[in-house]
Amino acid sequence: MRKGFSHEVAPGLIAEEPGRPAEYYADKALYLGLSASDSKSPVHSLASTLRKEAREGRLPELYTQKRGGRLCFFPVDGSDGESEAGPVGQSNKQPRERVVTVHLGEDIHSVIDHLIDIGRHRTASDAIRWMVGQWFRQNAGYVRRVHKAENQVRAIRTALAE
Repeated sequence: MRKGFSHEVAPGLIAEEPGRPAEYYADKALYLGLSASDSKSPVHSLASTLRKEAREGRLPELYTQKRGGRLCFFPVDGSDGESEAGPVGQSNKQPRERVVTVHLGEDIHSVIDHLIDIGRHRTASDAIRWMVGQWFRQNAGYVRRVHKAENQVRAIRTALAE
């Protein structure tokens, strides 16, 4: 038995019973003998590990959402016991292209929290993805110039390599 919350244990437990807080999954993993801990408070230790792994993007197959003031865990595949349509009638299933870690100021965090609280987005990731998409749509000319410059640089490099 591995000590700590392995990357194999947490996603399986969360897929079986989505929408619970980290302490629930930690307690269940200990009870079932799927994880172990030498800590004086093993449930707290494993729950902290799960929250940290999710926060730092090390569990891309999971997402978190606050419910009733508690951070709850869900599988990315959308099996959260609710309909797949989000609060604005759009599918929440989106292809995962790349996970990127960003540091945001408190002002941006408060806007993201507000968008989640009013039901515009289910998760911080959804809100950030929407915000970035809005920026790209509003700055399409700039994005085209960046792509054009990138193609020019690539052509120069190719010419110099010959």
